[in-house]
Amino acid sequence: MNKMQMFYSTLRERVVRVTVEDSNGDTHVGTAFHIGQGYFVTARHVVEGFSKIRLDHTDGFAMIQSIDILATYFPENEDIDVAILKTTVHFTPYHLGYYGNSAEQALEGFKGIPFGSLIDEAVSDDHILSEVLLMGYPRIPMSDRPQLVAVRGEINASLTKYIGANHYFHLISTVARGGFSGGPVVDQYGVLLGVFIESLVMNGASSELGFATVLSIEPLLRLLIDNNIVLSENYNVLDKDQTLEYDQWYDRMKTKHYRWMPED
Repeated sequence: MNKMQMFYSTLRERVVRVTVEDSNGDTHVGTAFHIGQGYFVTARHVVEGFSKIRLDHTDGFAMIQSIDILATYFPENEDIDVAILKTTVHFTPYHLGYYGNSAEQALEGFKGIPFGSLIDEAVSDDHILSEVLLMGYPRIPMSDRPQLVAVRGEINASLTKYIGANHYFHLISTVARGGFSGGPVVDQYGVLLGVFIESLVMNGASSELGFATVLSIEPLLRLLIDNNIVLSENYNVLDKDQTLEYDQWYDRMKTKHYRWMPED
């Protein structure tokens, strides 16, 4: 099993399909992913302005039985395409059994995808051409159920857009449309690079350049701080109250909690 297969095998339970309904009664799909303690992340455009938002998982996965959405958080700047969903996760008897049927301990054991440390001021050319993994729930013709799809790619550039929010976007060599929006992009170290936003298209034309855009993790980390959301098992490099340095936390996670992380 190679590194990206290992990441997928361990992280796939954390990725769920988002289904929403518009004012005409039509349904649309996207993707969300768990970051810890019942909080999920998706793209803002996947959920904002829609009703009957529902989170589903792939049949046959062992942990999640159902998910109730309690609250939704958006950045004040409407151009920032990220959202956080606060939820109650109901686990399967199989997963609960590992934790003495304690829902609290089962949630603690349901780790979130760990944040990376590549905030905007740390972006450089050092990570160009490094490998990434995207997971999401595109519509699949002739499929009668949600199906998680994993795509491997590489980082080809990092830039700030000429319109919208002043945050970095990473260009990756993955053309992924539709339901991938809001999906996690995991880097070569098994941590979150950012949130999948869109393929490069203009005015409904074919994909430009064959790339897709990934919003950096910084606006997500700031959104957590702005709403006083502290995830004890995940590390927010923008939070000045952290008791550990990021490298110390990362080393601890590799050996204790996040066993899929590769050795340096």
